[in-house]
Amino acid sequence: MRRYARLCIYSIGLLAFSASAFGAIVATASSDNGYVPANTLDGSLAGWSRWTSKGDGEWIRFDLGETRVLKAVDLAFQRGDVREYYFDLQASSDGENWTPLIEDTASSGQTRNFERVDVPDTQTRYVRYIGWGNNDNLLNSLTEVRFQSTAVEPVEPPVTGDWWQPQSGMSWQWQLQGTINTGYSVQVYDIDLFDTPVEMIESLQHSGQKVVCYFSAGSFEDWRPDADHFAAGDLGDPMGEWEGENWLDIRTQNVRDIMTDRMLLAKAKGCDGVEPDNIDGYTNATGLPLTYADQLDYNRFLAETAHRLELAIALKNDLSQVTDLVSHFDMAINEQCHKYNECHLLQPFIDAGKPVFNAEYGSKYVNDPAARDALCASSRLFGMHTLILPLALDDGFRLDCGID
Repeated sequence: MRRYARLCIYSIGLLAFSASAFGAIVATASSDNGYVPANTLDGSLAGWSRWTSKGDGEWIRFDLGETRVLKAVDLAFQRGDVREYYFDLQASSDGENWTPLIEDTASSGQTRNFERVDVPDTQTRYVRYIGWGNNDNLLNSLTEVRFQSTAVEPVEPPVTGDWWQPQSGMSWQWQLQGTINTGYSVQVYDIDLFDTPVEMIESLQHSGQKVVCYFSAGSFEDWRPDADHFAAGDLGDPMGEWEGENWLDIRTQNVRDIMTDRMLLAKAKGCDGVEPDNIDGYTNATGLPLTYADQLDYNRFLAETAHRLELAIALKNDLSQVTDLVSHFDMAINEQCHKYNECHLLQPFIDAGKPVFNAEYGSKYVNDPAARDALCASSRLFGMHTLILPLALDDGFRLDCGID
């Protein structure tokens, strides 16, 4: 039995234009009982012009015809003045891999006119409504749908210049705490920007290894030497179990100035590249009204700044924006894409000949050789380099899947 939270959905009255006002929208559905999906786009709120399907998890999908910045969805429900409908909304760039926009939602049960559902600003081409029946029966029934969206703003081409270009199939080691173990025969070391002395970076490079320097670009850490540079208004909510960390408001100029200084430090210390962490705040409970567009703009700022300093840069997690960012970043670093069945979302990096470095923390991969063998076979087939590491990233143990 699903639980539903009544969100801020409100009636906006009947307007005289169809859901396809900005382009040729196409609707398809998991099923219908004779009331077809196209009825939701004909401009009519008449009860006979609707899409209806019975059962939990039935869906109707809308192809907007082009990628748009979605801001809200207007929904009109059949008998919506006496029934509360339960639903989720999802977005997708390819029609196959879906990101939640809003979940466990209930309509007002007070109007047959449009009700507006505000969603985080999201670049998407496809929108899917998943129905969970209503307070009377298992029917999912929409009479009309409209989309409040804007065109995607043109993006400046990525910065070009002379910096290290990582290649697909490279091997790596990732250690952010403790004395760095330099004994691994790998091509790339990923180590902490602040805690690693210049002498260590130079020693690794003298051995023929590239050095990526880690820092958090999306969170405040109260132990860092530049912690007093942040203003109170830069901080969002605490980051769950990570003591001493708060999410950052990536929209402020002060945050951007501090991150520029951090990359200048990476340049001064001789790092070949940088790994800015926590750059997917808009998908987390930050206490800040961050949007898809905010995150995209910030992440591109990080990439452009790194490249102007002739530093390579890794995209850390942020899987829902891979297609928008792959041309701006030089490699991808991911945590647990095998555990969450998300590795396919990194395919654009593989296709571009850029390395994908992955870390898995699951104890089953440490304790169960069969599970580990299956993981590593999948990783090698995909073309990434996966390590099985302790969550502390302190070199407590290291199991290497290798690369083909």
